[in-house]
Amino acid sequence: MYLERKLSQNVSLDNSRYKEVRNFMLLWNIFERVFLNNNANAGRVWNIQNEIVPCRKDLDHYYSFLIKEYVEEVSFKKLNFDYKVDGRMPEHQYGKDVFERLRKETPSEAEKKQVCLMVLWRYRNNLFHGGKEISNIWKQGNIFLEANRFLVSLLSQKTGVSLHYEVDK
Repeated sequence: MYLERKLSQNVSLDNSRYKEVRNFMLLWNIFERVFLNNNANAGRVWNIQNEIVPCRKDLDHYYSFLIKEYVEEVSFKKLNFDYKVDGRMPEHQYGKDVFERLRKETPSEAEKKQVCLMVLWRYRNNLFHGGKEISNIWKQGNIFLEANRFLVSLLSQKTGVSLHYEVDK
């Protein structure tokens, strides 16, 4: 009722359109607990690439998806790496590095992992910080679907629990 009356956004949180966004919130929470001891920041996310061992096929798939989504500068800006260019937050420099690696002809596996992790980090930050037009966030379902598949791959490798991400048809 608050969303509808106060924000003029017609949203039903149990609507299946929001499934991928909800799943991302849960999967990121587990990821942050398992890989970052509930203490995530840009530097830690950037540096854990040696600790993650995704299936090579999953890494290549997600990295290819990110290239299609963000290789153009105008679409890359939507990730909002430049939100604080004040010297205190290193995200701006990480953003430059991520963009360079997305455009690199033959990135190393470590570079691919860093790009994937930092994009996940930006999704997390963009989702949880600042105002959102909640009624339209479901339109980003595809980016969350691909992020969720990658997170499940990482969690499967780290926990030893064989997980599969089911997609509704």
